[in-house]
Amino acid sequence: MAKRDNLLALLARGRANERAFYDDLSAEERAAGGTFENWSPKDLLAHIMAWQKRTLDRILDPGSVPAAPGDDTEHQNVNFYETYRDWSWDDVLAESDRVYEELVSWIQSAPEDALTNSQYFDWLDGQPLWRRIAGDGFSHPLVHLAETYVRRGRADRASQMYEQSVQVANALDDSPEWRSIAIYNLACYYAIAGQKEKAVERLRQALELNPGLTEWSKEDPDFASIRQEPDYQAIYTD
Repeated sequence: MAKRDNLLALLARGRANERAFYDDLSAEERAAGGTFENWSPKDLLAHIMAWQKRTLDRILDPGSVPAAPGDDTEHQNVNFYETYRDWSWDDVLAESDRVYEELVSWIQSAPEDALTNSQYFDWLDGQPLWRRIAGDGFSHPLVHLAETYVRRGRADRASQMYEQSVQVANALDDSPEWRSIAIYNLACYYAIAGQKEKAVERLRQALELNPGLTEWSKEDPDFASIRQEPDYQAIYTD
């Protein structure tokens, strides 16, 4: 099943991205604590793991994870931070490994239509399961890791990681909607990193593939640094 194999390859790439980042950290950086407003590397690892665990728990026991009020993402993020802020680096890493391995094991043995049938679980809300798994296991971590690389002065590393990852993501599904999301996220990264020309180029490509992203792109705070650029404005007037 191509979808299964490509999804597993995507998760493996996401895992490799995480490991490459964490392997560069010193013992002091791994042990450091943070705040909800300023995450430490341990907080970031816990945040990524918690969203993956939430999806895994909903797969294994669909009724065990009630939605937050309005399925509010900020509420979930605060809750995850409070849950794991006192865990050690080793404990968070061990739980991250467990969640990843259990998710991969489930995908390998799942019924063929489980990944593609948007009605397989009630909580999917019309979205195929592979999209949820790819989001939590790949796209979401990628965004956070790239932003962190930029803050640490490693924009070159973030750019390389993002470009390679987009190629793997596009192999998972050839629909314009899916391909546009990967390219749109790359545009967001370039805008945050100050690479304005690349940000505009990628944003234009994403909107050509998926015009449904247009209205949000006009408000997306990730593009604040390029909003006054003539090339950015021309996207919406051409």
